[in-house]
Amino acid sequence: MKLRLIIVIVVLSVSCEKPYLNLDGTQIIQIDKSLNSKIQLDEIELIRLEDNPFSQIVILEEVIHSEQGFFINDKTATNTIFLYDESGKYQHHINRKGEGPGEYRGIKGIVWNEDLKELTLIPMDLNKELKFDIHGNYLNERKTNQNIIFSDFVDFGDDRLVFNISRMNHEDNVMLLKGEDIENKWLPYSDELDNTPVLTNKAMCRIDEKVLFAINARDSIYQYDNETQNVSAKYFIDFGSKKVDLSLEQKLSDHEFFKYITNEDVYFGIDFLYQADDFLSFTTMSSGGFVVFFYNTAKGILHSSEKLLNDKLENGKLDRIVGVSRDGRFIGLLDTKDIKNIKEIQSIKKNFDSFRNIDREDKVLVLFSLK
Repeated sequence: MKLRLIIVIVVLSVSCEKPYLNLDGTQIIQIDKSLNSKIQLDEIELIRLEDNPFSQIVILEEVIHSEQGFFINDKTATNTIFLYDESGKYQHHINRKGEGPGEYRGIKGIVWNEDLKELTLIPMDLNKELKFDIHGNYLNERKTNQNIIFSDFVDFGDDRLVFNISRMNHEDNVMLLKGEDIENKWLPYSDELDNTPVLTNKAMCRIDEKVLFAINARDSIYQYDNETQNVSAKYFIDFGSKKVDLSLEQKLSDHEFFKYITNEDVYFGIDFLYQADDFLSFTTMSSGGFVVFFYNTAKGILHSSEKLLNDKLENGKLDRIVGVSRDGRFIGLLDTKDIKNIKEIQSIKKNFDSFRNIDREDKVLVLFSLK
């Protein structure tokens, strides 16, 4: 059985190297030349999510911001979507486990439709999708193409760009659907690249009529253009000396390969794509856990947020990026392991009086923009 890694430590790196362009216009970002430098915060807001009567939020994997508040995705630990208002107060939750109408056994992903004000829940192992309104109330369900096993999608009117889980059906990774019919498809299944421990979780990012996405063990960030309905490689991430040697997976036992990727200083995979203004955030994996980068698309500079919060919060650190707000700010998760050591240097907007009132198990959202 292939090993699946879930690691939640964030280490941030930086580069002040401007990327060069190859012949087809793909920007190449070189990780080996990354340097520690500071990126500036434009503003910051902290929102502590209050306790709720249903369940503790264990693994906060994704946040979707609607005009009603925040949808909090804890699909791995509790199979629950929580709804909080913008002040951090609990409103509702979605937990409908089962195999009947309106029910699911597990959650593959969630997608928000701003035009319809609907949340789509994509169930695990069931060919259907469930619809919920802006308050988290169940609306209906719709059967989906049983030959496509998708975990994320972007709608363009009647067209839908879907991320197919190719290791489960050996079909192409990305498909354009009209209704339930496949109109076009890209990036064929590869046993070496798609049936590995490097699995994409949330790697579709819509920017107007374009979608940026990454696929499993590939080192590129691709772009789909809805106007031309073409896919191209927008960025190539050159991991250099830190690139994982995936060929060792075929040569080593599961235990030996796990030991290799958890002990060596290597990076693998591109995941969790979010863009706010000119900054693109993406994540890779390392022996220490998640490694998050901020890339300035206007200036071609890769930034670190290792010391991002220092001017506002002494000892404050980001755990990882989990979404983008309606007003275009990144939504991060505050690292609360050493919450008692965090001190406020400058006055910031927050919904709690003191860090002493926060437990290390609490979830605190960090909303911020960069400049």
